[in-house]
Amino acid sequence: MMDSTVVEIRTCVQALIFAKELGFWKVMVEGDALTVIKKVNYSEKDKSTISALTKECKERVSRFEAADFGYVPRRANEATHGLAKEGRRYESSMY
Repeated sequence: MMDSTVVEIRTCVQALIFAKELGFWKVMVEGDALTVIKKVNYSEKDKSTISALTKECKERVSRFEAADFGYVPRRANEATHGLAKEGRRYESSMY
């Protein structure tokens, strides 16, 4: 089982892939995992266990004209968590 930080950074990478495929040039990624938001915004090399995913996230961000990452408390993110929880019931990805 993956820990929540790995899930959050993977979700971030997937969101960037999805946004690019849809043709977006500017993105605003919000999440309630403060660790992930800090690591993606931090300019120094990441040496943590999620460093490969952080690096991939930063590489994907560079393909956008503008990208911003912001922290939102879980309370503000309840709708997203509800959708994610509902999505776990399905075997294939849905958007």
